[in-house]
Amino acid sequence: MSPGSDKTVCRGQEQTAPTSPEASQNALLHCLAAMLRGTGLPAAVDWNAVWRDACTHRLAPLLHPWLSRLEENRRPPPPLLARWRSAHLASAAGYLSLAHKAAAILTAFREADIPVVVLKGLHLAETVYADPAQRPMCDIDLLIPLEQFPLATAILARLKYQPTTLNFSPAHYKELGFRAGPGAPYVEVHWHISGTSQNRIRIEGLWERSRPARVAGVECLVLCPEDLVLHLCHHALADQFNHSLRVLCDLDRVINRHGSVLDWDQVVCRSREWGIDRGAFLIFQFARSTLQMAVPDGVIEALRPPDCPAEILRATEEAFVRVDSAREFTSALANFDQAHGLGARIVMAWQRIFLTRAVILSQYLPSHGRWALPLGYGLRLADLWRRHWRKLWRMSVGNPEQRAILEKIQERDRL
Repeated sequence: MSPGSDKTVCRGQEQTAPTSPEASQNALLHCLAAMLRGTGLPAAVDWNAVWRDACTHRLAPLLHPWLSRLEENRRPPPPLLARWRSAHLASAAGYLSLAHKAAAILTAFREADIPVVVLKGLHLAETVYADPAQRPMCDIDLLIPLEQFPLATAILARLKYQPTTLNFSPAHYKELGFRAGPGAPYVEVHWHISGTSQNRIRIEGLWERSRPARVAGVECLVLCPEDLVLHLCHHALADQFNHSLRVLCDLDRVINRHGSVLDWDQVVCRSREWGIDRGAFLIFQFARSTLQMAVPDGVIEALRPPDCPAEILRATEEAFVRVDSAREFTSALANFDQAHGLGARIVMAWQRIFLTRAVILSQYLPSHGRWALPLGYGLRLADLWRRHWRKLWRMSVGNPEQRAILEKIQERDRL
C-alpha cells in the first residue's frame, strides 16, 4: 500500500495512517453517526486513528459497547478492542468512586437544608445515559444559592475539602473549586452557570424550573430538559467548542431521553434570552449535518442568523473536531484581557496563582507541615512558569498565532 493512502484494512492486515488529521477526525464522526443513528461504516476504517481521536475527545468509553457488538470482521483488531474495553472499565471504576464521594457531599448538604442542582457529568451519567460508565467525568459540579456558600464551605471543610482560591469573588467567578488531596475528585460549587460580563441568564428561572431527581442515591434537583440543552450549548461555547464532540453526544442523549416532552419553542425563546441563539444555531446545525441529530427544522430556521457567512460554519466544524490544549490556556488570557479595570485583573491573577494553603500543601508538599508553605508557593510559581512561559512570551511579543486565537475567542463572544 502506497505511503499516504487513507485505506485501512481489517484485522490481521497492515494499517496505515490517514492522509490528514481531517480524515482521522472524519473517521471518528462516521463511527459516532453509525453508533447513534445506525448508519453504515465506511468500507475501510483506520481504527488506530479512531482510537486516538476518541481518547482525545474523551469518547472511548461511549464507543466501546457499540464496537463490541459489531460483526467480527468489522471490529477493531483484538489488541485494540481490548484497549477500548479497558477504557470502559476504567470509566466505570471512576464513576463508582466519584458517585460515592458525591453522595457524601449531597447527603451533608441535604441534612443542612442546602438546595442543590446537580450539573453536567453526574446528572447526565445517571439520568440520561443507559450506562453511567459511557459518560466519563473527573469532577463534581453542583449549583447552590449564593447565600449558602459560607455554610457549604464549612460542610466541605468538615469533609476534608478545601477551596482552591484564597478569596471567592462572585463578581468575577461563577464557582468555587474544592479539593481534598491527591486522588479526590475536584468539586466545583457554582452559584451561577455563567461568569461572563454580559451574563443574561436569570438564575432564579433555573431554580424555578428545576426538577427533583435522585443522583448518587440522594434526592436533589436537576435542570429541566430545555435548560439542560441550553446549558450544554452554553458550556460548549464557553470552551470554544474544545472537547465538544462529547457535548454533541450529551445533547443527542438528552434529546433521545426527553424528546417527547422537550419544548423546542422554549429552547428557541430562552436561547435568545440567554444571548446564545447564534451559538446554539451553529451547534444544532453541525449536529444535524454530521450526526443527524433530531433537531427540528423549524428550530434551526428560527435560530438561523441573517448574517451567517459560510466561513463561520466552516470554522465551527473545524473547532468541534480539533482539540487544542493551547486554547484552554489562552481562554484564561482572553478573560483576563477582557476584565474591566486593574482591580479585576489583579483579583483574577491572584486567585489563579495563590491557591489556598491546604491545596498548596496537598499538591506540592503532601508530607510537610505549614512551615513549608513559603516553599510550596515557590514551587507553585515555578510550576506555572515552567508550563506557560512560552505562551506568555509569545503573547507579550505579539505572536500572531496566539493573537489569532485570542481574537477568535473575542469574536466568538461578539457572535
